[in-house]
Amino acid sequence: MARDNIIDARRRFPNPDVQGTDGTNAAEFAANRRDSLQLTRARLDEADRIADDLRSRPRVPVVDRPRLARNLGRMVEAAGESQILAHINSLFEATFGAEGAVNALKKRKRYLRLSSEALPPADLPGEYHAGGADFVQLARQWADLKPSAHLPHVDARRQAVLNLVEGTTFDTRARAALRRSETGRREFIERMGDVLTTIEAAVDLDQYFDAACSLRLTATVTEGDYADAGGGFFLQNNTAWHDLRLREPDTFDTPDSDVVGPSGEDGDRHGNTHFLAPKVLLGFMLTPIEMEDPIPYRVEPSLHLVHHDDALVASLLVRFGPDGLTIYESAVAEYRENIEALPDYDWLDMDEHMDHEDARRACDLRLRQRLQAELHLPETPPELHDVEVERIRKALVTQHGPQAARLIDDASSGSSDDWWALWHSLSSDEVRPVVWVAHAVMLSIYRERATGRPRLALTVSPDESRLEHTMVLTHLPRRSAGRSLRLGTIDDSQVSYIESPVGDGYLVWGDEFDLRLNAKFDFAKVLHLLPSNAALELAFLPLGRPSEGVAEAVFKPLFDDRPSAFSPAPINTLAGAILRNLAHAPAGQRLDELLLTDVRAKAEAMRAVVDREEQSYRKGIERLMK
Repeated sequence: MARDNIIDARRRFPNPDVQGTDGTNAAEFAANRRDSLQLTRARLDEADRIADDLRSRPRVPVVDRPRLARNLGRMVEAAGESQILAHINSLFEATFGAEGAVNALKKRKRYLRLSSEALPPADLPGEYHAGGADFVQLARQWADLKPSAHLPHVDARRQAVLNLVEGTTFDTRARAALRRSETGRREFIERMGDVLTTIEAAVDLDQYFDAACSLRLTATVTEGDYADAGGGFFLQNNTAWHDLRLREPDTFDTPDSDVVGPSGEDGDRHGNTHFLAPKVLLGFMLTPIEMEDPIPYRVEPSLHLVHHDDALVASLLVRFGPDGLTIYESAVAEYRENIEALPDYDWLDMDEHMDHEDARRACDLRLRQRLQAELHLPETPPELHDVEVERIRKALVTQHGPQAARLIDDASSGSSDDWWALWHSLSSDEVRPVVWVAHAVMLSIYRERATGRPRLALTVSPDESRLEHTMVLTHLPRRSAGRSLRLGTIDDSQVSYIESPVGDGYLVWGDEFDLRLNAKFDFAKVLHLLPSNAALELAFLPLGRPSEGVAEAVFKPLFDDRPSAFSPAPINTLAGAILRNLAHAPAGQRLDELLLTDVRAKAEAMRAVVDREEQSYRKGIERLMK
């Protein structure tokens, strides 16, 4: 809920009896305050007109219903999280009466959605209440239950209505923003239509999709170059392919199974963009995940100075200190001789492999038993880790006590109840580290299944097939260089660490795969056919840039988006980036040209495989004539 509303207006202006620090006098302060209060009164008076409009609607616009439910939820949450359910019960009883509240509470999410609750699509039947009068009454009753210390009762009810409609089409400030964006929206729809028309004129898309959606095909991936895409982001674009051919049947095929190909309907669930769909990789959408229950630690600078030519000796130096260097070197030399003496084995033979692992573990145990004896340790030390993990282990022990070593030593063997109890006892939510998950964004061409027409599509996937990229980033690149966090995993466990170069870090639960699965982005894994409402919502979603501060989603473009150029669409949107590219990018770098190049390459490959298979068929049929 926005905080820059009328409730805070008077706090923004100093006492008019006090001279301003910049030389302004009391009269100027009074004039500023008077203007502010006039705007405040005009805004409150406007609330009555908005409430009348909303109450007159037995069915409010579908697009506004999720926002009304969310705004009402945030109003309740602002009173404190500890008694949210009690607040909701009181609100519904005050609005609907004791008997009516029982029934209304069963459908509570239709009226009120908390911030932690998902917002299903607005047009999904039965998810949201439609009556505007009920929303107004709920907002006003909430103002009655929680009176304002700054406003008279009637103005507090008006303010509740303004809070209720914030961001909806009933909010006059939002209406002005919508009018400004409507020009850009129309321009984006028309220009994307021009892109598709140009491609259809150059290539017979019907012929291409007829084959792509009727033949079972496969191809060989053409591996791209693995390159630094800037800001700690690495990418190997493997979306290209060659040797298009008929696919051999597999066990999952049935004689009557359909060949879907690059076709679908708007809103279809799509894990990845179909490899036969002509496409261009626009870039990556980065969405934040706030890590829960992190365990902070700090590696002492001296531990970063510990080095040795033998990595195992370096680990021993970190764990036990430098005094036993001679012992470490002798014990490790013996250990390596024992490992070298192990017989070779067939790694495809499971029994031989298990025997080899048992022998290796026996060598490891003898090493640790020798260290116990020569270092006079009270018990056999736990297994050794690589030097980076040993530094973290040492830091945890120093900061949290000897028991904290178990978080590292037992991380790979599964998490028992007492292990989790230890984790929760040491974790802290005062500062939650944030990681960013990358979702590939594709502009592609699909065939609309119902009409058979080619349609431009936007698809977003956290794990796009045939792409290799940095899926989880521990930070976003900033204009100021030098801050480079690392994300690593403790051995073969699901425990990870996020650490800065100076040694400040956190243990967090979840490896890279878990983090990727936990990424929540409403537009991911769905086929968005332009110009559908969902596709336009994605195209005009306000996005941050990698050089800016924290945002709900950040876009990292991989095409020439001309960020300083003009377009009618908002600058911080996919639509704005695409329109700027189409208008201002040099020849050969426009998205329409890049997409057309891919279309032509795929169409040529398709013609070749169809011609080849038809010739093979004709040769087979000629045997009948003989």
